[in-house]
Amino acid sequence: MLGRKTLLIIGAVAGADIKMPMGGALATTIAKYLNLSPENNWGWTEEEKNSATGNSTTRTAMQLLAQASGTDVNAYFLAGHQISRGLPGWTNSIDGYLHRHQDQPLVQQCGKLAIAQIILESERDCALYIDSEAASNKQGFRDKDAVRQSCFSHFGQSSKRTS
Repeated sequence: MLGRKTLLIIGAVAGADIKMPMGGALATTIAKYLNLSPENNWGWTEEEKNSATGNSTTRTAMQLLAQASGTDVNAYFLAGHQISRGLPGWTNSIDGYLHRHQDQPLVQQCGKLAIAQIILESERDCALYIDSEAASNKQGFRDKDAVRQSCFSHFGQSSKRTS
C-alpha cells in the first residue's frame, strides 16, 4: 500500500479496469450533463426546452462562471447545448471535439467543466477509492479484487527494495 498521500492521474484506458468512464460512455454523460436549456427562450421550441435535462451542479457551475466573467449565463448554456448535440453520433472523443472547437472559449470551458465534474463523481464509485473511514481502519481500496486484476495491482503490494 502507498505509505503517504498520493495523487494518481490515470489515463482513460487504464481507468477502464477500475470503473472510470471512458470513450462513448464519457461522451454520453458529458452530453447529458451539458444538455441545459437557456434561461430565456432564444427561439427554442417547447420540444427542445422540454428535452433539455442537464445536471443541476453543472447549471450552478455555469451560473458562477458567467457571474465571475460578466458573461450572460445563456451563452454558457448554449455552448453546453452545442456540445450535447454535437458530441454524440459524431465522435466518442470529448478531446477531439474540444480540439475541433478550440476557437470557442465557452465551448472549451463547458467541456472541461463537465469532464472535471464527471471524473470527480466517478472517483467515488471507482475501485481505487479509499474513503476516510476505510483509510483510518487500513482497509484499503473499495474493490481490492478489481485493483488486483488491473494494471494497478502493484499498488496493493508492499514495496521492498532489493539492492
